[in-house]
Order: sequence, then structure tokens, then C-alpha cells
Amino acid sequence: MLAATLVYAQNDNCSGATSLTVGTDFTSGATTSTNAGASDDGDVPSCNSDAVENVWFSVVVPASGNITIETREVSGSSFDDSTLTAYTGSCGSLTEIDCDDDGGEGLFSKLSLTGQTPGSTIYLSVWKYDSSTGNGDFEISAYQVLPPANDNCSAAVPLTVGTNFTSGMITSNNTGATTDGTAPSCNSDAEENVWFSVVVPQSGNITIETREAANSSFSDSSLTVYSGTCGSLTEVGCDDDGGNGAFSLVSLTGQTPGTTLYVSVWKYSSSTSNGEFQISAYESTPLANDNCSTAIPLTSGTDFTSGMITSDNSGATADGTAPSCNSGATGNVWFSVVVPQSGKVKIETKEAANSSFSDSSITVYSGTCGSLTEIGCDDDGGDGNFSLVSLTGQTPGATLYVSVWKYSSSTSNGEFQISAYDNSTLSTNEVAGNSKKISVSPNPFNDVVTISDVSDVKSVSIINPSGRLVKVIEKPSASLYLGDLQTGVYFISLKMNDGTTKTLKAIKK
Repeated sequence: MLAATLVYAQNDNCSGATSLTVGTDFTSGATTSTNAGASDDGDVPSCNSDAVENVWFSVVVPASGNITIETREVSGSSFDDSTLTAYTGSCGSLTEIDCDDDGGEGLFSKLSLTGQTPGSTIYLSVWKYDSSTGNGDFEISAYQVLPPANDNCSAAVPLTVGTNFTSGMITSNNTGATTDGTAPSCNSDAEENVWFSVVVPQSGNITIETREAANSSFSDSSLTVYSGTCGSLTEVGCDDDGGNGAFSLVSLTGQTPGTTLYVSVWKYSSSTSNGEFQISAYESTPLANDNCSTAIPLTSGTDFTSGMITSDNSGATADGTAPSCNSGATGNVWFSVVVPQSGKVKIETKEAANSSFSDSSITVYSGTCGSLTEIGCDDDGGDGNFSLVSLTGQTPGATLYVSVWKYSSSTSNGEFQISAYDNSTLSTNEVAGNSKKISVSPNPFNDVVTISDVSDVKSVSIINPSGRLVKVIEKPSASLYLGDLQTGVYFISLKMNDGTTKTLKAIKK
């Protein structure tokens, strides 16, 4: 009997590497290959010691020095899990410069190389993940992603100052961006930034904000603002998660009208995907009640609704001593109320419809501005993460000062409802605050948390204390499995069918 003859792939060895043509995207640079019959050639990849049976390719670095190599699955192929290595040098004397296992689509691999020597040859090896992975066809592509036009400070895109986010907003992209300048003071892991510029309006007040773009994979930004000129910049503002979700917002006051500020948008870290985002510069007018001396008077009602007004903390600064019940509170605004004849008063905050402000703390003071004494403090005693302070035995006719704070620097700003009222005179047939309250249990929880009423809940978002979205559950059931979360505090944000949002705080054991 004749022995079977093994047929190896033509590019089974480095010396037979298949040349790739550099495209402008995956499709234009793609070719279909196979690892059927491949043997092991060369050192195992640094990112996967179990990789076996590799085939070889080569590519010439384009003039930009930037190149992406990516593998993808071929329909019907049994090869479904790749590892990819890139080398400089020559066959027989190679140096690994990068390695990836699952950075592409599904279980396939992707390498993005920058700063390579134009005209030099890079050798690429595609391995199957381990001996249990099937052989077969796959796609491989080499393409260059050119840096965006505003990749450097000197090419910053001018922003036009609007009156709100929408009027000043443009859509931009950080795909292909390189890292330029000093890392932000608020996030040393930030990288791959793009640049903008803005002229300070006559008021000297300006807000720069980033938000998520529809269908974009870019989900987490850091934002820095500088005075000076390119090459000689001074950071005057930095924020990581002060905007919506994991996006950023910097509010500046007292800037010199007519001067140019430079703005840099960074992705949070190397693990953050690139893509489109929205950025806006708009004029921020300081809030009338940003200080105790300009507190807005509240009229005491007989229930929450009768005493309620809608207010806003957008652009608020921190004024006074942090609350005794929450040392991390910031960005407060002020109100005052005259104690009714009963000597009893409740001060309560609630969520405003369609507002991104979801977590308040309240402090109440006696005395006068500049000489205040805290007599009440609450963090989560009201609906969800909102606050309620109930006071008795106060002097009728005396003026109390009330400060509403956002929970922490990562809490978004926006509108909220506040009311001062005394419902102790309501008859037994009257009901105050007839809104349905939703709760979670058990709290703390191990793996499963139950929402008391999901009949009007459209979706559930799980947010960590830094404001980062970690999970979204559409059309949830009452019991949510959260066993994959790490131990700690989380915010369970319920998006209701009517468009409002309710946020609950829960602790994972």
C-alpha cells in the first residue's frame, strides 16, 4: 500500500508568503485564502500559545506608515477562529511586532499598525486558534485607514458657538486618529484624539460637550480644553464622564472674549472603539440661583404638586460645604422657603420628564447666607435616587435655605422638580403623592434582582458608579440576572413606555 501524500498550502512557509495589496477598506483589500493542509511554521504567537497550523502573507507598508490587517469568516467554512501575528525582518530572522486573537469580528483577528516604515515589508501569519479548530477558507485584508483631517492641533476644526447643544452641534469621527499631545489630567489612559477650536463669546462663558452619534461604536470620550497656541497649550478644563452616559462636558466661565480655545476629544482607552460622535460648543449662562444669595423662593404647598416648580442645574458650580450625607456631591443650586405656621415642612425633589438629571442630594440650612447651619440632609429618601427632607419644630415665619446637589461629578445635569409643602393638614380621605413607586429586591443582591413592577418598563440599563453603561436589557421580565456583574454599587435605569426614566440604586454582593 502506498503511503498517503500530505499536500501543504502554497504559503505554508514564510518564504512562500502570499502578497497582499493594500486597499482603502476591508473589501477593497480582501482576498480569500485557506489553511487547509497547513503545518506549524515559526514561533507560536505571543497572544495565544495554543495556536497551530499557520499560513503566511506579506504586505508593503504604504506612505502613511499606517496599516490594518484583518481576517474574517467565509460563509460555510469550518475555519471559525483565527489568531494573527505581524513581523518585521526577513524570513528566518523575524521579530513579532503585534499579535491579536479575537479583536476582529466574532472570533477573528485584527491588527492596526501605526508608525511603520513606508516601503518596508511586513510578514503576517494566520493561525487557527488551537488543534480543535477546523481548517478551511477565510478572508484576509490589508488596508490603510488615513488619519482624520483634524488629527493634529494645527488642523483643528472650528466650532461655531450655539445657544444650546443642538444649535452648536456637528458630527465628527476619530477613526484613524493618532495620539497627539499630553494625556488628559482627568484620564491618563486616554488616546487617539482629534482637535477642534472655538472662539470665546462676549459673555466669557462657554460649554463644550460630546454625545453619542446614532449607530456609532464610539461610546466613551474624554474631553480637554486648552488656552494658548498649538505647541504651547495650557489645559484649562478636563472631563471624562460629566456629560450624557460615558460622554464628556466642560463648562468654563470668565474666559477672555474673542480668544481661541483648543479642544481635544479622546477615546477613553485603547479598548474603546473608534467611530462617529457629536460635539457642540454653546454659550452657557450662569444660573440665577447658583449662589445662596440669589436663592429662588419656594411657596409652601399642601402637597408636592401644589408647591412644585421645575428647575435646572445645568452649568451649576459647587457653592458651600458638601452635604453631611454625601461628601461627593457637587454642582448645587439654591432655594429658600418660609416655614409655615405648623412649624413643619417637607422639601422634596423628583425627576423631570425627559431629563438626564437622575440623582440628587438635598441640604437644608437655618441662618443667613455666609453663616448657615445644616439642619437636614438626604440623599435617596424620595422617589428612586431623588431626595426628601422632612422637618418639624421649626420657627414659623423663619426662612430656611435649601441646596439641591447632583450626586457626584459623573451625574448628568438637567431639569428636576422641587417642592416645599406641609401635608400634615390633609384629611384622611386625601392622598398626597399618588404616584406608583418602583423598587428592587433583594438589595443587596447576589445574582438575581427583582423589579417590583415592569408593566410600563420598556428597557433596563445597568450603569456603574462611574456612569458607564455595562448592560442593556430590552423588554425585561421582573427578574433580572446580573450574576456577571462585579461586586459594587450599580444604578438600574428604567426607561418607561412614556419616555421618562426612573433610576434605582442597587448593591451587588
